[in-house]
Amino acid sequence: MDNKIFQNDHAKEKLEEWYQLFLNKIDTPTESIQVETSFGTSHVLKAGDDSKPVLLCLHSMLTSSAHLVSELNPLLDHYQIFAPDLPGQFVRGPEVRFSYKDNSFSD
Repeated sequence: MDNKIFQNDHAKEKLEEWYQLFLNKIDTPTESIQVETSFGTSHVLKAGDDSKPVLLCLHSMLTSSAHLVSELNPLLDHYQIFAPDLPGQFVRGPEVRFSYKDNSFSD
């Protein structure tokens, strides 16, 4: 697996700016959680009230947890959302590119 997903540091910084832009659109306090995985440290965005039922949400390709949760603001009235940043998909996930020739995506 090639661990390089950004062309350069400037590109990574621009994506971090986009992440912050969407994070600022979330109507409730958020928490960043770091989770160790077999592919490296992964980021999970937690949003919403701890007393509400948990809803695990996965973002689509080339977006992030902040993009997803900002679009789901109305659900935060009813749920606590956990949104992991998927490997190789955005600035906060593990910086790995998975092979299409093995089970990397399912693993």
